[in-house]
Amino acid sequence: MHRFAGGQCLIGDLICFIDGSFHPICRPGADEDDHLDLLQRAFYNGYHKGHGLNFEFLTFPDGMIGRGFGPVEGRHHDMNLGRISKLVDLFKPGGPLFGFVGYGDKAYVSLEPYIYHPYFGYMTRLERRFNKEMSSLRVESEHNIGHTYSRAALVQHPMQIGKENPGLVFQAAIFFQSIHTCIYGNQTSQRFVMRPPTLR
Repeated sequence: MHRFAGGQCLIGDLICFIDGSFHPICRPGADEDDHLDLLQRAFYNGYHKGHGLNFEFLTFPDGMIGRGFGPVEGRHHDMNLGRISKLVDLFKPGGPLFGFVGYGDKAYVSLEPYIYHPYFGYMTRLERRFNKEMSSLRVESEHNIGHTYSRAALVQHPMQIGKENPGLVFQAAIFFQSIHTCIYGNQTSQRFVMRPPTLR
C-alpha cells in the first residue's frame, strides 16, 4: 500500500472511491415549536446553506455503488458520517474489504491507513502529481452520484420529512441505478475497462 512506486503515483490494493452526498429536504416544522427548532438544527448544513440528509457512497471500478450508507442528519460532516457508518470496519481484519484500501477527499484524513486522501500543506512535485491523478479518478464517484440523481426523478426535488421518506426513496434510487449499471454499464466501468456484474 505505497503511494509511490518507481516514480509512479499509485495506491496498491485500491478498491473503491468514497464520497458523501448531501440531499436537500424541505425545512422541517415551524419556528414556534422548540422541538421543531431542534429538528431544524439537526438537519441544517452550514456549508450547503440548507436542510438535508447525508449519504455515503462507495464506488467500485466496475461502476457499481458498493454501498450507499444513510441517511443521517445533514449537520454531519463527511468525517462524522464515516465514523457513524463504521467505514473503516469494512477494511479491518474480518471485514469484507480487508486487504484493500479506499480513497476519499480530505474529509477522511483521520481514517488512514484504511482510507487514503490527498496530500495537503507543503507538497513535493510527486505529491502534487499524485493529487492531480487521483482527483481525476475520484471524480467517478461523483459521476455515479450524479447518475443516481438523473435517473430518479423523485430525488431531484427536496422532500418533506414526515410526509415523504427521503431515505427510502434515495436507497431505491441507488438500487435502480445498480440495475441500470448491470445491464448497460456506465462511464466508470468504461473508464476502468471493467464489466459490471450481471443481474443474476
